Amino acid sequence: MDEATSEAFANLNTHDSIYRHERYRHYSSNHYRRHATRSDQKVKEPSDKLSPPDFTRNREERRALTVELNGADTLELQDLYGIGPYFARAIVKYRNRLGGYVHKEQLMEVYGMTDDRYQAIAQHITIDTANIHKININTADYATLKRHPYIDNYQARAIIKLRSSGVRFSNPNDLLKVSIIDIETVNKLIPYISFEYDTIHCGPDGSNA
Repeated sequence: MDEATSEAFANLNTHDSIYRHERYRHYSSNHYRRHATRSDQKVKEPSDKLSPPDFTRNREERRALTVELNGADTLELQDLYGIGPYFARAIVKYRNRLGGYVHKEQLMEVYGMTDDRYQAIAQHITIDTANIHKININTADYATLKRHPYIDNYQARAIIKLRSSGVRFSNPNDLLKVSIIDIETVNKLIPYISFEYDTIHCGPDGSNA
């Protein structure tokens, strides 16, 4: 290889080295900027971060109110702290089956009610028993009897059967004539039963005579 050729190759290698060096510097600079930007995005906290909503005032208002249990609708019941749509509907549904609540503790019979939830609302509840719906134990039909939470299917049939034999119930203790009804059940039923007896209009099975 002559001197001119050697010099040409030397110049070419020099230019190539300079090009690779500049390209590396450019790549390294861009890579650093991208990495730095990405890191800043991860670490930087947004300046307009929202604070958790403050429900303190709403909570205090709900704790201060009082609800009459037999007259309240589902929306009014939801004003009680800890009572949402599900429990409001459950409370009303059970109230309708009972004929009305006669004491607060009956809320513990509502499906899903816990002691903690009950204790949280008990002091904010009043009960008016003036309009408790009663079942006439001498004339009510089978469907009406078994719908009540304190009378099961077998007890309803037994009451109808005893009435069909000519038995008339005149006071709560007469229900003890039904062998599968105990004194505890009778005591729970007392606020919900009446003993009128119309021999002209109703037969012993509760149907029209």
